[in-house]
Amino acid sequence: MHYDLIAAGRAISLSQPTAPPAAGTVLRPLEGDPVTGRIRLAWNRAAVPARHAELLYRAAAGAYVANVGTNAFHREWWEARPELHPALEDLSGEGRS
Repeated sequence: MHYDLIAAGRAISLSQPTAPPAAGTVLRPLEGDPVTGRIRLAWNRAAVPARHAELLYRAAAGAYVANVGTNAFHREWWEARPELHPALEDLSGEGRS
C-alpha cells in the first residue's frame, strides 16, 4: 500500500493493528472496540495431516503474536484481552490424554 496521500494529510485508512509504521504516518486506535475480525486458517483435511495443520496453526498464530508489539496501543489492547489469545500451549501435547 502506498501511503503518500496519508502522509500528505489528504487521506486516512483503516489498517491492521499489527501493520508496521509507514514514513510520514501515524497509527491511532479507534475508540472502543468498533471493528473486530477473525483470522481463519483453512486446509483440506484429506490432503493435510492433523499434525501438519497443527504446525501451520502454530506458525500463523506465532507470527501474529510476534507482531502484536508493533504498535503500543495494540499491545495494550491485546494484553487486556487474554481470552482472544491463540491457544498455542494446547498444541504442545501437554495435558493431552
